[in-house]
Amino acid sequence: MSFRRNPNEGPPNRVMGWALSTWKKHQLAQVLDAINVPYERWRSKVDLYLILNQNNQGDGLTAADRIRILRRPRAEPPPPEPPAVEPSATPHPAAQPPDPIVRDPENSWRVLLQLLANVVRPVQEANIVTTECIGCVSDLTPEITPSRPITATCAHQNNMCLECLAQHIQVQLDNRMWNNISCPTCPSRLSYEDIQEWARPETFQSHEEIADSNSRYDQMALRETMATDPTFRWCPAPGCESGQIHERGEAEPIMTCASCGRRSCFIHQVEWHVEETCAHFEQTKKKAQEEADQMEASLALVEKESKQCPNPDCGWRIIKNGGCNHMTCLKCGHEFCWLCFARYDEILRYGNAAHNPGCRHHTAQLEAAANGRQQARPRRPRRAAA
Repeated sequence: MSFRRNPNEGPPNRVMGWALSTWKKHQLAQVLDAINVPYERWRSKVDLYLILNQNNQGDGLTAADRIRILRRPRAEPPPPEPPAVEPSATPHPAAQPPDPIVRDPENSWRVLLQLLANVVRPVQEANIVTTECIGCVSDLTPEITPSRPITATCAHQNNMCLECLAQHIQVQLDNRMWNNISCPTCPSRLSYEDIQEWARPETFQSHEEIADSNSRYDQMALRETMATDPTFRWCPAPGCESGQIHERGEAEPIMTCASCGRRSCFIHQVEWHVEETCAHFEQTKKKAQEEADQMEASLALVEKESKQCPNPDCGWRIIKNGGCNHMTCLKCGHEFCWLCFARYDEILRYGNAAHNPGCRHHTAQLEAAANGRQQARPRRPRRAAA
């Protein structure tokens, strides 16, 4: 069949109820065989999809027809009849032993064709079934599929294309530690060599190119390695990402950055404290920390012992140091109950029922307390009659 794809015409949204991404190539071939539409076996999945769409315009096959065709087993071609063998007048030599494979001359052709079918059919079906990328749902061809397992411990089939694998590494590098990047299918971690092979060039570059590159992976790996050196310090100046080894260490704590020229303290890892020695800076830092701790403790105590004035226009914090629960704000003059924040003018107007129901000054709570005291009072024994 002569078929030419129109480059200006895209594939239809659905054919027989299925989109292009849902169809498999062998399923398209099975449907075309069932409706007797010729096609070339080397055609791609998109071509078979378009051929089926063109030939389905008049027939109007539905999704039910698709299910019926795909569930029906493929019809096997009948085996050819064995060729007629003319009877020979010359008998078979008795000295030549019979072929051990062909034991029945009449059924030998059928047996041979059946054996060939058992070998060829699985191979053909394996070639027809295609695998799709779990990221972009495109057919995994050898050109865009990783040539080996993603890691040395991966035991599964590669189901992601090279572009999606590189994007997966980039996303994990943005959201995880640099040494905790895993395979997109299994929990296996990618090694240094794996990331070097599968990542994009801008994501991973060699150490020889680190000085002139923007490789985030190498920069993170270099930072992790240099941080283990006790004489290495990063420059604390804002905007400077340089670091260097200060071999003189604590003996000469002033360290000058070779990149920005700013001075910093090797001991405290801050910009150099001008007019202060390291000992004096340590005392000042300790004193500031103690004052901060005291301030934090005071704020916590005030938060625990004080309450805000319930007046929405005030909010002044009030501490109760004794007396009854009738409080008056010294800032705005608002009167309220210390336990339930009920307005005192409403208490004077409506009585104790103006308190919140859970407050112990509420009418119901007072009655319940009185009943409890009445029941708990011991009864006097009656005197016997004289």
